[in-house]
Amino acid sequence: MDRFHLLSHDAGECYYQMGELAKALEHYNSAVRLYSQFSDWFLRVQFPATLRPAGRGAYRQVTWGASTRGATLGYFSDSTLMGQGKLDNQTPFGKAASYRCRAGAGPGARDRALHGVGDPAPVGVDGRGRLLRSLTMEVLNKLSARPGPPNHWSEAWIDVQLGLAMVAAGRDQQATLLLQRGVVAAGQYDHPLTPTALLSLGFLALRQARIRGHEVLRRSDVCRRELQSMDIVEEAFYYGTVTHLVTNRKGMYPPLAPAIPWCKSRASRRILAGLCLMAAENAAAIDRRPTPPGC
Repeated sequence: MDRFHLLSHDAGECYYQMGELAKALEHYNSAVRLYSQFSDWFLRVQFPATLRPAGRGAYRQVTWGASTRGATLGYFSDSTLMGQGKLDNQTPFGKAASYRCRAGAGPGARDRALHGVGDPAPVGVDGRGRLLRSLTMEVLNKLSARPGPPNHWSEAWIDVQLGLAMVAAGRDQQATLLLQRGVVAAGQYDHPLTPTALLSLGFLALRQARIRGHEVLRRSDVCRRELQSMDIVEEAFYYGTVTHLVTNRKGMYPPLAPAIPWCKSRASRRILAGLCLMAAENAAAIDRRPTPPGC
């Protein structure tokens, strides 16, 4: 399920970025239906009982600011085991769906490496969320059932995913509470969905007209340390630049200038192109020739 779910979501993301919204919607819907059909999959994942800090080697230095949140980056393996199959050959597939294979026992059952466990359900905070509203209630109902191990740190991931669905449904107050609760796991550790939760909180505050541009980026600053989430970096800069412009702030959006050469030095071409475009639009808005370094 995980492989096909992620392939469908990634295909939808590609079409979305290309402006092919009809094709994007088709793939997003496919991903959401798969997620909904197998919404109890968290119960079959062999999560570690406790978390530990990631260590100083996991932190990456950036050029446009320092985190002020004070949270600890947790260690999360790139893959984990998940039971798949049936408890025994006599058990129909539709029965005992929430507990089969948890120990990998019985004929036909096996454990498989599961990659991308922390990836969110494909319900975005912007246009993607609006595209998916036809399936939002189905996702809300599935996630509201809390389909995961009870009293476990992985509930933070369910909170974030449910919060994203609430954003897409326009339930901002409920979304805010869930996302705030899911920002850290086990009460102290930043996790793979932390950047998504922080960006979504910033987006909600922006939508409610109670946030300034630089605060959107600050809310997502954990992605400065978890640079696998470069798409979150780009979106944080986008919303930061937009709010910088609409609130009539003077000059260039401050984090752009140091971020552009940083992205260029790491061959992040797509992100670099996005940041250069934002800088050019910002420069045009203030009637100044766009001269951001690295573009």
